[in-house]
Amino acid sequence: MSTLLGEFSELHVAPLEARLARRERTLGDIARLVASAGAGDGLAGRLSDLLRREGLLEGTGLAPSAVERLYSSHVDFDVVNTQNDTEFELFQKMDIVGWWRARRFFEPVFKCLSHTKENSWITVGDPFGADAFHMTREGFKSVLPTSIGEHLLRQSKQRGLIRDYRVENAEALSFKDDSVDYVLCKEAFHHFPRPMVALYEMLRVARKAVVLIEPQDPLIDHPAYVGDWPAGYEASGNYVYTLSRRELHKVALGLDLPAVATRGLYDLWYEGASEIVAREDNPEFVDYRQKVEAAETLCARHQQKYNYLLAIVYKERPDIDVRQFSGLWSITSFPGNPYISKK
Repeated sequence: MSTLLGEFSELHVAPLEARLARRERTLGDIARLVASAGAGDGLAGRLSDLLRREGLLEGTGLAPSAVERLYSSHVDFDVVNTQNDTEFELFQKMDIVGWWRARRFFEPVFKCLSHTKENSWITVGDPFGADAFHMTREGFKSVLPTSIGEHLLRQSKQRGLIRDYRVENAEALSFKDDSVDYVLCKEAFHHFPRPMVALYEMLRVARKAVVLIEPQDPLIDHPAYVGDWPAGYEASGNYVYTLSRRELHKVALGLDLPAVATRGLYDLWYEGASEIVAREDNPEFVDYRQKVEAAETLCARHQQKYNYLLAIVYKERPDIDVRQFSGLWSITSFPGNPYISKK
């Protein structure tokens, strides 16, 4: 009997719960949009899109677009994912590889942007609020986590891991232009259906810079992989959109931005790796660490490519040279578009 009930719940109850959660999110989005009426152009269009997505706009009968289905897929995944409780526990445990990996991602950024701890930050695509959690723990005073779904952020606030949050679609942020100092997007850019739209949105709302920590494209930038590369998809429904220096440079040139700083990083992930106890007396951890260090050495010799790219896309001239913190950082400054006037 319990088996039958479990199967019924999986087939019928869980999808219904996900649908109701999505409906609740949409109605919440509508309420926020209506409350912010007059804040900027395009409000009516955005409101119509929300209504249409839920079939509440009379006379349309349009099915959700592919992009809308991908938005919903991520929200639904956050609700029904059976690993959520485990994930909450893992990102707080300091003696495991999951924490060790997070520190490797964050420390290069924390070091060269330590002077920004009094500035305002938002994190984008931060469903657990884990990025904001790490930043706050590091001493950053004003960090607001955002994600497309509220389910996990609400739990994170209830657990006391974050102070506050906002439900935001990265491709249509509700923040005003230049309304925060910095935006951080860590391992979320590659989830977005239209990642470049999201990047332009982040650059719109950031006053000083956008920071990205993302998988690196193996087929662009030296040393580039030669040959076919299989398309990657994740369980949440997204294509894994990898990043490259060249793409970021073109974005900066197109918007007449002053500079882009980048550095590579090698990360090793496999099922169960994050739960390895990170102590030197643990042979499993020592083996894991040595594999990472060996890959980093090959990458530094250009015999292998870093699989992650850390980037700072500046909207103002950098006030600190990031290369002083590590020789792995490089910075490209742009002379500016000679055909437009500077104010």
